[in-house]
Amino acid sequence: MTRNVQILSTGSYVPERVVTNAEVDSLLGESTSEWLINHVGIRERRWMAPDQVTSDFIVEASNKALDRAGISASDLDLIVVSTDTPDYLSPSTSVVVQAKLGAEKAGCYDINSACAGWVTALDQGARYLMTEPAMRHILVAR
Repeated sequence: MTRNVQILSTGSYVPERVVTNAEVDSLLGESTSEWLINHVGIRERRWMAPDQVTSDFIVEASNKALDRAGISASDLDLIVVSTDTPDYLSPSTSVVVQAKLGAEKAGCYDINSACAGWVTALDQGARYLMTEPAMRHILVAR
């Protein structure tokens, strides 16, 4: 029997600090602004605060997604985190997210697939839901 899988909600978070091209230019000591605007459309970017780590971003976005889905962290069966910028080499960032969310019963693991990470993690989460009848809610984060 095939189980249908659906995305219940999404959440996002960006750091508060906005850094303009002019600020980057002053740090580099040369102008990159014109090239960035003309070739990739970048006028500004967000930088994390010195006390922030990847799991902080994931937790902020996850709380929004959980709230929108109408479920709590205790409902999660699995947390899959795709990142090239982990908090630590060990333990995995997913374990840190699990602790910060209070998702005590959720299994968790990280994957590192660079640009394909989000799609890879989403695919893995969907496959768990399709093949493991006991699983109902999986958090996939990048």
